[in-house]
Amino acid sequence: MLVKPKNMDKLKSLLSMSDTNLIDVRTVEEFQSGSVANAINIPMSEVTSRIEELKSLEPMVVFCKSGNRSGQVEAYLKQQGVQQIANGGGWLELNGVLADLS
Repeated sequence: MLVKPKNMDKLKSLLSMSDTNLIDVRTVEEFQSGSVANAINIPMSEVTSRIEELKSLEPMVVFCKSGNRSGQVEAYLKQQGVQQIANGGGWLELNGVLADLS
């Protein structure tokens, strides 16, 4: 089941910023099969051990295959103090949003 971004305005605002990082939280194997251009792969299983690195990547949009894992990562990172973050949902949908913005 695909999860639609809850706050499309925030998502588009972050995506319009030149310094926003795109974080793919899928596994390395999933990432290697296709992703969003210029995305950084930090698998969900590594988020807690790479928290300081993630904090340094703010502002960011997190995404995965459907939006479920990225939603969990977004909630965790917000609890850790990350404020400029949005769940981009599934990577294919996010590519569509990016295409619409260009």
